[in-house]
Amino acid sequence: MKWFLSKVFWLVTEIRNWLFDSGVFRTTKISLPVVSVGNIHVGGTGKTPLVIFLALELKKKGYRPVVLSRGYKGRLAGPHIVDGNDSYTDVGDEPILIKRKAAVPVVISKDRVKGAKFIEEKDLGDLVILDDGFQHRWLYRDVNILILPSETGSLLPLGTLREDIKNRSRADIIIDNPERVYYLHAKNPTPSLVLQPLTLVTGIANPSRVKSSIEKLGFKVGEFITFPDHHPFSIKEREKYKDAVTTEKDLVRFPEARAYVGYDVRVPGLVDEIVERLRLL
Repeated sequence: MKWFLSKVFWLVTEIRNWLFDSGVFRTTKISLPVVSVGNIHVGGTGKTPLVIFLALELKKKGYRPVVLSRGYKGRLAGPHIVDGNDSYTDVGDEPILIKRKAAVPVVISKDRVKGAKFIEEKDLGDLVILDDGFQHRWLYRDVNILILPSETGSLLPLGTLREDIKNRSRADIIIDNPERVYYLHAKNPTPSLVLQPLTLVTGIANPSRVKSSIEKLGFKVGEFITFPDHHPFSIKEREKYKDAVTTEKDLVRFPEARAYVGYDVRVPGLVDEIVERLRLL
């Protein structure tokens, strides 16, 4: 059954891409440059940290970037400017994390063309970073970045591919596993945190990578508890695991955690290449 559904999924995505390629489906271009960050695989490729990296580095280059996200699993349709009063149930966990770390305007909108026009009309910045935009072809992008893991796999639901791997040809820039720099941050560091095996609790797409990375930092993981990506931790779960270590993204949904594992990405030369491409427009 999964094989059949995978074939149907392939056919649907191929038809959709053909409709865009042939001009039947039209893209909308705004006056601001749009840099898209996306993937072909479902989750776990480092998309959000790359968006944060780009926002921080483009600010250093003199740009005023604005991140545009669909606000996955948030209840608000938008357009809406994320602020400190928003809950992850309103706007999603990733927009809150991006806002915290990049300190740039973040707009969530289920209709991202409408969101891009909102950014333009409100003069929120001079460049749009489109989060998770590789398959969102309704909005024209000036630079199309694809994060591509080393493994390929099969199409959904057999594997984790959102579309045929051949469609990576749409990308202007392909990043193969960006460099990750992990760190452990504790709210109240104590000797017991590092001397005892850690309880690690996650609700992300690729938890095994976090476990192996924290072990490489020299910490021992005892109990390893995983929930589905974007898991909404209940009050009972948050109380039960309050002495555990979680991930930086999970911390948005699980603020009681004792400590968190975070990571930043670094892609030397990427921002210079983006700036050069934008200069040639």
